[in-house]
Amino acid sequence: MKDAKSLARKGLTAAEAERRLREFGENAVFKKKKIGPFLIFLSKLKNPIFLLMIAVSAVSFFMGAISSAVIVVLMVLLSAGLDFLNTYKSQQSVEKLASRVATRVTVVRDGKKKEIDFKNVVLGDVVFLSAGNVVPADCRILESDDFFVNQSSLTGSPFLRKKWRGMWRVRRADCQRKALARRGKK
Repeated sequence: MKDAKSLARKGLTAAEAERRLREFGENAVFKKKKIGPFLIFLSKLKNPIFLLMIAVSAVSFFMGAISSAVIVVLMVLLSAGLDFLNTYKSQQSVEKLASRVATRVTVVRDGKKKEIDFKNVVLGDVVFLSAGNVVPADCRILESDDFFVNQSSLTGSPFLRKKWRGMWRVRRADCQRKALARRGKK
């Protein structure tokens, strides 16, 4: 591994970063498969109360109270429809908002500090983090000063973990873990 200070000064070249971006792809967490509107609506009908009301309407239908059965089914469909509309509109709003928010991070490229989008961080980038920043990718810590990381999404622990520059010649896993900052789930 290169000397940490010389690596932090130079970083990657723009050409090398572009090559790595093409080779490894964007720095993105895989998104869940998008569920279509019809399946979202059907999932609303899985509600136990809705199932119970449908069973009641079926019993009413077989006992000859057809108007009661129809009213109960209409109530279930109306309630599920309103719940679906609320959920669907909320999902659309969240997706629009997420597409407008571009999280940026400071890296070293061609020997200069530069702000880039999270998705353009590549393997080997030197990233600068300060209080309040989100860790953009799994990182090896080259230099630090009172550096604490919230790892609750990975470990479930609510406590911040102190991180420091790694001793990479030491093979002990606990020393290496303390010199890593992980992105976690998002």
